[in-house]
Amino acid sequence: MNRMLLLSSCIMWILPFTVQAQERGEISVFGGYSHLWADVSANHGWIASLAGNIARHMALVADFSGQHSSMSYAYYGVQTEAQYRSYSFLFGPRYVRTIGKRWTPFAHALVGLKRDTSEGWYSFGSTPVSYGPSSNYIFLPLALGGGIDIRLGDRVSVRALQLDGVGMTEYGGWGYYVQASFGAVFRLSGVSK
Repeated sequence: MNRMLLLSSCIMWILPFTVQAQERGEISVFGGYSHLWADVSANHGWIASLAGNIARHMALVADFSGQHSSMSYAYYGVQTEAQYRSYSFLFGPRYVRTIGKRWTPFAHALVGLKRDTSEGWYSFGSTPVSYGPSSNYIFLPLALGGGIDIRLGDRVSVRALQLDGVGMTEYGGWGYYVQASFGAVFRLSGVSK
């Protein structure tokens, strides 16, 4: 119930900005691969975002991503396996500047929610595997980053790189991670003639 309320609130908050951006004729969607480095672990995943321009060089961005990883290690004869999943929704302003006809660098500051889940299981020699407890944490991250898009045509660009440094309070301290992404950008409106 809380997830549906949060999702509905986010959509209702974003909708007026996307309508305004559509009236200005500048809406784009990005989707691609995401790689996240947190402490010593790396996570593979996906990323998607919706951006709507509200001024000549300013856009509002809604960014969604998900990563997963697994870890296996032995400690005093106990084989441990763990799987981690992380999902985030970030929102905020982006500064966009087109150079020439093909290059579009950008920088943004995004805030939102991040949810981490993990579950593990343990094995003692040949003893059957027993499932360990799962954990679920919610964080409030701040992402500072940017990247560059390379235009291929009126409606399609390649996001050559998006690099974000994300900081947040976690587990009673301060944590950070770096996320690198690339993929395709599709312009839904605002196509130049």
